[in-house]
Amino acid sequence: MKKPKLFVIFCFILLLPAVIFVLPPFIFPVAFQAQERIGEITLKSIEPFVYFSLRQKGSFESIDMIINQLIETARSQNVYPAGPLLTIFHGDLTSIDPAKMEWEIGFPVTPQALVQAPLERKIWEFSPVVACIHAGPYEKMGETIRKMLDWMEANGYIQAGPLLERSIEEDPTRIRPNYLRVEIWIPCKKID
Repeated sequence: MKKPKLFVIFCFILLLPAVIFVLPPFIFPVAFQAQERIGEITLKSIEPFVYFSLRQKGSFESIDMIINQLIETARSQNVYPAGPLLTIFHGDLTSIDPAKMEWEIGFPVTPQALVQAPLERKIWEFSPVVACIHAGPYEKMGETIRKMLDWMEANGYIQAGPLLERSIEEDPTRIRPNYLRVEIWIPCKKID
């Protein structure tokens, strides 16, 4: 009787490394896909989607307060996110003045959601986009954006809409400025 138990324990010990190191990408493919693509620039087609947001002007320093205000206002209106936190930056990305920056923060939402002021209901209709996953401090995001703009120039594209950041974090209250994980989209069009 003891031999089968020892055999099971022995097999478990031998298979444990495979379970820990080999199977997770197959069990959780989305999480591992994001890690594999960090820094890779791709061209994507994006289906239009509805989102709600709070529009802001000026410095990005109050982002935590704005996220809390966004979440509280949405809850009070019984509007619930249908996707990750979005931050959208308007204007020319080559000359960003933090004091004059225009941006909005929001979430995708179902098309049937009834959004009221101060929230705005909008539709993202920009496609294609140049996309890249940035992982690291907020201060280094400019390097990722610069790399994307250089790729666009080298491949004959120009900016054709606002930059969008999609959080990879499930919980927007757990976003850490020192280690962001966001997918950046820059709408583009081919130069004729």
